[in-house]
Amino acid sequence: MKQSVVFYWLIGIILAAVAIAAAFYFDNTVRDFMTRHRGQRPSALIASRAKKLNVTADQTTKVHALILAREQKKNELRQQYKGQDKTAWKDQLKQSHDQFIDGMKATLTPEQFEKLEQQKRQRRLTFHFMRETSRFGDWPAHFALGLFLAGIAWWRGSKKWTRIFLSMLIALGIAGVVGRGIQMATGRARPSVRTEEVWNGARFNPKYQAFPSGHVGASTAFFGVLFLANRRIGLACLSIPILIGFSRIYLGAHYLSDVVCAAVLGFLCALLTARLLLPIDDPKSRIGN
Repeated sequence: MKQSVVFYWLIGIILAAVAIAAAFYFDNTVRDFMTRHRGQRPSALIASRAKKLNVTADQTTKVHALILAREQKKNELRQQYKGQDKTAWKDQLKQSHDQFIDGMKATLTPEQFEKLEQQKRQRRLTFHFMRETSRFGDWPAHFALGLFLAGIAWWRGSKKWTRIFLSMLIALGIAGVVGRGIQMATGRARPSVRTEEVWNGARFNPKYQAFPSGHVGASTAFFGVLFLANRRIGLACLSIPILIGFSRIYLGAHYLSDVVCAAVLGFLCALLTARLLLPIDDPKSRIGN
């Protein structure tokens, strides 16, 4: 084995270890930041944007009182119509919400209320974008994409790209199986789960299968093979698992360390698959021309 290969492997291991250690260290900090950022309630928005909205202390007190009254009314309605027809419950809930909006309009100035509504819309758009990105990150979407691309390559008679896309599917499967095994064995609670114990041992409940992120591991393995096969195209596509990882953290499904460790696992699966299935003819690419 060449000394340069050993040196690069050593550097890679050190960088991965540092990234994992830093991710575990900042887990709670990132979780708390994301929790505050994705909060869509007016009280959270007013607390974080008080200066920009020019909200006075008296206005803040009145808004909190309105929110408390709405929550109490919601709980009363939930208890009143528990196990019964929800039609009346929804109508009264809408009426309660309309009263809350009227109270907000009476408390805030038109400019403040419009700014608040605009920020709420922006946060809702961000939330929906992150949710859809997270859904694409699951393995069925990647598997369907890989099959489609492999079919196109086979139909066009390109053995090179057919092998690449099939290798991407294999790496996806390996990362998925290995990641799921680790998830069930470690039983790490997701950030959204309220529990004193973060690591709970073997669990089959999805709420306790946070480590590592299956979405990120599968996506990194999938596009990692493409990166090893074609640096230019693969490098651009690596932004996809990065965005998926951010969406999983944003939605409260994973800690930062879940995402980083999943990325390392996925790239190792991609490297193993490329090493076994893709020929090395061109030093700049895992695939010969």
